[in-house]
Amino acid sequence: MNLYIKKSQTDCFEAIVADQLLCKYPESDMYSLQGADYSDYCVHLMHSPENILTDKIFYMAAHQPKGAENNPNLHICLPMAAVYNSEWKCVGYMTLMPFEGSLGLSLLTSYNARPISKRKRFASKPEWHDKFERDEVGMQNRYKLLYNVVKALHLVPECYSIANLTPEEILITPKGKVSIIGLYNTQIAENGKVLFPMRSITPDYFAPEAYKARSAKEAIPASAGLFSVAVYIYQVLTGTHPYAGTVLRPPYDSASEISDCIKNDLFPFGERKQYITLPDGLNLHKAFESMPADIQQLFKQAFSSNYTSRPTLEQWGKTIYNTITR
Repeated sequence: MNLYIKKSQTDCFEAIVADQLLCKYPESDMYSLQGADYSDYCVHLMHSPENILTDKIFYMAAHQPKGAENNPNLHICLPMAAVYNSEWKCVGYMTLMPFEGSLGLSLLTSYNARPISKRKRFASKPEWHDKFERDEVGMQNRYKLLYNVVKALHLVPECYSIANLTPEEILITPKGKVSIIGLYNTQIAENGKVLFPMRSITPDYFAPEAYKARSAKEAIPASAGLFSVAVYIYQVLTGTHPYAGTVLRPPYDSASEISDCIKNDLFPFGERKQYITLPDGLNLHKAFESMPADIQQLFKQAFSSNYTSRPTLEQWGKTIYNTITR
């Protein structure tokens, strides 16, 4: 289909041709583009184009990550142009193409016993099962992959909040290449002033301070993004959410949702561990106890009620690198 792109309000229109439907997302369909000049790019055509914020797309086109072009294994898929149809209506945006063969990090965030994972999750993708099994080699590969995830997230400019990113929006390949998508929905802020608010949230990854800031219509602090990152690092390493799979004691025994546990700082190894019992049977949190001490410490800081102490991406990167190389 014939389309047109524009990178700013004053930019000229440039003709492109959408080719093959690659993927369907909840809010958009992703198409590849024809022509050698566009082989590394794709367009997202929105299901509800009337809700598109062209000013936001133009802002993001002007605020691209620095240094990403020097790393062939990391793609930060920020909108870089608005896409228009033949009636000159904005219908979506153009981004870098995620790496071929990518799947969501969510593939590695839940636990599966080997026979089940072979039969259900990895039946058609043995390269994933063989490389990321929960044995010594597989866990080492998980740390290596997480190192690349942290490096990719570190490339996202500070004006964009990563507090609402989920494992489904972090795409990975078996070789450890990482693509960050879903950034169109994020909050954009400069110097504490919200320019474009966050469009939606995922409660299982949303920090307590993020709720407070959002309800007050204030900028969501960077610490909230660091909380989200720690959640999916924990999931990849243990197979469970850090606030799930526990039995709670009074006065917190009425907390029925993960988001309730997050808001009440009920991490099993945190400051309120006296109110938490871990199950005698399948207890995936046991994996925490076999982690290196410095990794354990970062999780305790990340899920502390002192939100300003959350480990930075640099701290995660250095500590994961030390785990890989020690």
